[in-house]
Amino acid sequence: MSSTEVYFDHAGAAAIRDELLESVFSKLKSTKYGNPHSHNSAGKRTLEQIEQSRFRILSLFKTSASDYSVIFTSGATAGLKIVAEYFDYGETSNANFYHSQEIHTSCLGMREYAEQKNVPIVSLKLKEFTDYFQSMEKRNNEVGKSLVAFPAQCNFTGYRMPLNLIEIIKQKLGVNAYVCLDAASFVSTTVLDLSEYKPDFVCISFYKIFGCPTGLGCLLVKKTAEEALLKTYYGGGTVFVAASTENFHVKRKRIEERFEDGTLPYLEIVSLNACFDWLETNGSQKVFSNQPYELAALAFRYMQSAFHSNSSPMFEVYSLTDYTDSTSQGGIISFNMRDSNGHYVGYAEVDSVVTANKFCVRTGCFCNPGACQTFLKLTKQDLLEHFKAGHVCGDNNDLVEGKPTGAIRLSFGPTNTYEEVEKLLKLLNCTFKDRNLTPIELQVHQAIQSGKNIKLEKIRLYPVKSCSYQEVKSWPIEATGLSYDRQWMIIGSTGASITQKREPRLCLITPTVNIEKKTLTLNYPGVKPVTIIFGLKSNQIEAKVCKSRVCGDSVDVNDCGEEVYQWLQNIFGSQGYRLVQQSAVRRQKKEDNKTSLSLANESQYLLVNKNSVSKLMEQMALDDATSTSLDEMIDRFRGNLIVSGLDPFEEEEWESFKVSGIIFKVLGPCSRCQMICVNQSTGERSKEPLTSLVRLRGRKMPFGVHVLTMIEEYGKLELRTSDY
Repeated sequence: MSSTEVYFDHAGAAAIRDELLESVFSKLKSTKYGNPHSHNSAGKRTLEQIEQSRFRILSLFKTSASDYSVIFTSGATAGLKIVAEYFDYGETSNANFYHSQEIHTSCLGMREYAEQKNVPIVSLKLKEFTDYFQSMEKRNNEVGKSLVAFPAQCNFTGYRMPLNLIEIIKQKLGVNAYVCLDAASFVSTTVLDLSEYKPDFVCISFYKIFGCPTGLGCLLVKKTAEEALLKTYYGGGTVFVAASTENFHVKRKRIEERFEDGTLPYLEIVSLNACFDWLETNGSQKVFSNQPYELAALAFRYMQSAFHSNSSPMFEVYSLTDYTDSTSQGGIISFNMRDSNGHYVGYAEVDSVVTANKFCVRTGCFCNPGACQTFLKLTKQDLLEHFKAGHVCGDNNDLVEGKPTGAIRLSFGPTNTYEEVEKLLKLLNCTFKDRNLTPIELQVHQAIQSGKNIKLEKIRLYPVKSCSYQEVKSWPIEATGLSYDRQWMIIGSTGASITQKREPRLCLITPTVNIEKKTLTLNYPGVKPVTIIFGLKSNQIEAKVCKSRVCGDSVDVNDCGEEVYQWLQNIFGSQGYRLVQQSAVRRQKKEDNKTSLSLANESQYLLVNKNSVSKLMEQMALDDATSTSLDEMIDRFRGNLIVSGLDPFEEEEWESFKVSGIIFKVLGPCSRCQMICVNQSTGERSKEPLTSLVRLRGRKMPFGVHVLTMIEEYGKLELRTSDY
């Protein structure tokens, strides 16, 4: 994470501190560690570290090995899966699986095992949990077992369950009631006191606490609950003896020895001990603090009092508390924004603005689909309709028919400050207050007025995807657009396309295509140019093109050789970047299987109106944004066709137009992202023009239009700069 970024995603992962990393690296470098199953000195040292770590985990949560066992897992999810898979319900006709609806997907998945075992399932809203069990008559069931799963803290709202509920459940359901507590979100800022509250199973991920090690968590199992987990499979290190000639084995006695299959991730466990060393040296307040709650309460009070000038609320906060009590509320706040007409602002749009201003937040449903259903009032039918419309977990389809599919989450940690929170809230207020997202405010013309001197001023092709442009006066066109437009791309070692989002210096590479010589020349400041001849047979490989909305679309490409590989290495270092050219096989836009595309994201051509750029710059001046030239701002929008003589945003009202005798069809506006924040002359990032574009254009930040040619046979057609 950049030192200039403000991190508000502590519920996703704790922000790792430099001094903590130094402690981890020092511990790993100072001693040799080996497989703990080996009885050499390195293995013995490692085994000591593992046992020491178990002790320190139990001490952290105020308990001991006489009450709980520590089973190392890959994280809280793996712990939940162990409980779900191996929990013995006994006589299932007398058993139940209870779970809260507003729960992590990993807990929700536990239902599959219960259903597989024909165990009745009861789902309850978090607020109903306590009343449900308090009002229940006592049961004395000694045949079937019941499992109750809920979070100590909801990762969507930060609501904290009353943990005395654990004892209430056991009193009402009887001796065969077992509680599985998902503590991953709770322990990120608060110590779980297992001397006072005694769930049977507790699931934890350590990166939620320290930021590292990732891929390490634990399942804490109460001694009295060990017999409720019946494990069939046995792996390396879990048996005293096993025969291969027949089905004979004897499992080890300690539950952690039976459940930790194979070699533990011992370097991660050593790293965890380094985290404990750091915690003991610096004090628990470095991790466990009430400040995250106080920051969330500050944000809540601000959002509750923020209104547009017409008195309509700016924020819709999703909460089960009023943020006045830290025992029931953690340092999390989730919300959506509304414009002055009451329409929702998509979370992806808000995310673009805050990201451009170097804030890290989380958007979507945060792997808590039940909370999304509850707070966004989504029915099962709504979910199906959203899915049919193309929305899936983790994407940026933030609004479907005007309804939000997710939310924005701020989750605070002990490193955050009041000033940081106030800065973000001020940004949201300045950007979205009194903004009307309807087209009326844009004042676009409904028809093209006659008598205008409309010109196609510039034609630009981008031979290498995400690199600079080649400007021409005339150029041949083909089925995919301008000949050789986005015919090449730079890929990483995994085959994924590298764009300016990852490597902004790509904009400093200027490609030049010579059609007659069939050469592509790449120029970079201070580096000798490199020229390749295209059209030669080369190694064909498969690469992945990441589109702005759909990733993973595979295309066949040809590698362009070692010379240009070394040239890229000279510029970018040992990144493994390679230049590849799209093969003759064209990929097609999924929505229109008759339209061929190059490596461009969405359409054959992108048209940018010069006067629309001027209008945006007027907005930037109103916002006191850093001034820049008109030409540099035009470059940021990476258009193929640059036109002048139109009113601002008039191009969005066109259905078609004609240039050089060629008819073009307008497909619709281009929704913008953070790419426009990269200065195409320097490769430097800024918050503009994205922030001003949001204020000016609103939802989806449309700027420029996608167009395609209406031609059946291309032959030797050529596009020229000219009047319309």
